[in-house]
Amino acid sequence: MPRQSEYQDTNFKTFQKQREEQEAYDEHYFYYDGGSSRQISQQVDYLLRIRDLSLRRQFEQYGIANQSPIFPLACGFLGLFGAIPLIIILLIVDLEASRYNYAILVLIVIVTMFVSSCSGFGIYHFHHKLKLQSSQLMTNKDLIKPGNTSMFEGLRSGSISDLNVLENMNETKTWLKYCNHVFIFMTHAFLVFLFARRSLPALCHSNSHGQQHILSQITDAFLCGDETDRSPLDAGFALMVCPLFMLTLFPCVDMYIIWLIFVASASSYALITSITGQMPPLVSLMLWYLVSFVLVADSQMKNVRSFFINRKLQDTLKENQVLADEYHANEMRFVIANVAHDLKTVSPL
Repeated sequence: MPRQSEYQDTNFKTFQKQREEQEAYDEHYFYYDGGSSRQISQQVDYLLRIRDLSLRRQFEQYGIANQSPIFPLACGFLGLFGAIPLIIILLIVDLEASRYNYAILVLIVIVTMFVSSCSGFGIYHFHHKLKLQSSQLMTNKDLIKPGNTSMFEGLRSGSISDLNVLENMNETKTWLKYCNHVFIFMTHAFLVFLFARRSLPALCHSNSHGQQHILSQITDAFLCGDETDRSPLDAGFALMVCPLFMLTLFPCVDMYIIWLIFVASASSYALITSITGQMPPLVSLMLWYLVSFVLVADSQMKNVRSFFINRKLQDTLKENQVLADEYHANEMRFVIANVAHDLKTVSPL
């Protein structure tokens, strides 16, 4: 019977061969499935959403894990402690000056910025809460026992509190999703209103008569811009890049919302510029829309591709762990067989 070293050499060579075959398969999968646009395009529909509902939910969880709450939090602080108090003071000044139409428009700005700021704080709160709940769940030793092949098997050995944590996580994800949607829509509404105010003369300087308060002059310079420039590029650019910016910030948001924002931005820009008579040439406008569309679609496809690659890497890690466990189990069996053989061949004293 072969000795222990021979068993170990044979077992190690078998393990190495399995690893090489697995790595070759992983490389093939990465090139043809994880990195091919044709394979990825077969997984998404015409809105660039993943077709399979279970994979779509996993993609949403992947997006939540990659979402950063810093920018919504910064917008919340900027809106609450910066712009809103200034606009409230301006609202009082405009009411004293009997500029009621102007005051109503400023009130709309206050509402949109306040709701957007609150949703930004909500995104940070629920994102942080979700991280704490996830840490609480993963630190439970019952859920990560060796041999558990699925979450459901882990839950069978878990406690009632584990189920409560999972329910709370689902509730937190739902609230986080709502806050993301509110932040996106309110920010977009503010950009549309800002572009309209800076483009339409009837909403700005026609209400300004006589001596203006210094705060009114500051806000007119920001919200209204130059009287001679009725198609400001800064506000228009912010409006058109809004869909791409939101997709980058919130990769977990469903694509129908991004496309809705894209259509609303393009329609608002075309409508407002046509009213002012400052619409750019049709070729330039269509080129702008086309470039924006391509950037949004390419960004979404990169998110989907990274999701499938990450999913395959996770599966590969699990398979490698199974191979390693099999290798150690076979090694222990060879050691035990070798010891048993030695005990049988030992001569009695």
